[in-house]
Amino acid sequence: MKKNDNVCVCHKVSLGKLVSFVQRENPKVPSQISECLGAGTSCGWCIPFLEKLQKQHAAGEQLHLS
Repeated sequence: MKKNDNVCVCHKVSLGKLVSFVQRENPKVPSQISECLGAGTSCGWCIPFLEKLQKQHAAGEQLHLS
């Protein structure tokens, strides 16, 4: 997935915005990522992707979605 691709389609939140938010805010749980423009608060389709990003960050891995 490219950085300009939307992860949260409902709120049009791109991967790049999510990565920047996670690196800046250091969320302790995936639900805190919803503070980034409401990601994951509508249909819920993107929640598994938000969880993956938070787990990658917590493990000190590079943030990406395939």
